[in-house]
Amino acid sequence: MYDLQRNIEKIQKLEADKWTLFLEMFTVRFGELADQMRKIQAGQDKVADMNERLLKKNELAKKLQVSISTISKLQTEGLPSMPCGAAIRFDYLEVLQWLRGRRRKHGNEARCMVA
Repeated sequence: MYDLQRNIEKIQKLEADKWTLFLEMFTVRFGELADQMRKIQAGQDKVADMNERLLKKNELAKKLQVSISTISKLQTEGLPSMPCGAAIRFDYLEVLQWLRGRRRKHGNEARCMVA
């Protein structure tokens, strides 16, 4: 009878250990999945940021509060742009940096629209 009781206790302990191990594995796996989801979200945020930064000519003109012809003129002067298929896109941050550098080079003559 004593052996039977001891065997039952061992089985109960094994069952408890099994569930403890399962919960630990689940917690670790859940944490890994949460980390992966955070990385994916961060990547999506970067893509979203880049999509917000890449502008069409008319969007850039509107954002800088100038005409489309001014953007065309600035393109002939070296305004940074990039091809996207058949279209041209402007990285807003690069454009701002270029405009600020242009203003430093030419002073007030540049008539730059960036503060």
